[in-house]
Amino acid sequence: KQWYQRRVRATQGGMSSQEIADMITKNHQVCKTAILRAYESCDARDYDQAEGTVAAALKIIKMSAVSDDPKSKGFIEDLEECLAYVQKRQRKSSRSSRSSSHRSSRRRSRSRSKSRDRKREKRDRKEPRSHERKDYEDYKELRRRELI
Repeated sequence: KQWYQRRVRATQGGMSSQEIADMITKNHQVCKTAILRAYESCDARDYDQAEGTVAAALKIIKMSAVSDDPKSKGFIEDLEECLAYVQKRQRKSSRSSRSSSHRSSRRRSRSRSKSRDRKREKRDRKEPRSHERKDYEDYKELRRRELI
């Protein structure tokens, strides 16, 4: 109820510039925290948690009294980009886990020498798609610098 009263006052021009600035600062903090937590959840492969965190932050900012402010709109865009990124990572993860389980079952069904199997397993243990990991780290660092 309190947020609704502030939103009504803001739309009617009844908020002081300090109140508006405080609310924008709060939105900034919500956005920054949500994005950082979402990245941490992605690192832990907990995509549902990451998606939920970003969705909750989006809801908070969209419902704030200053949601029409250009800065708040920028926060909303950042969170929507983050949400799209989380969903993309989730899809890639589910595809790679399906294909890796398919490969491993196919590998078990074939008869090979033990040394050949060991070489393949050693190669499979390496971190896949290091270039994607680097892109993700670069994006994460960029967002941290922009939001802090």
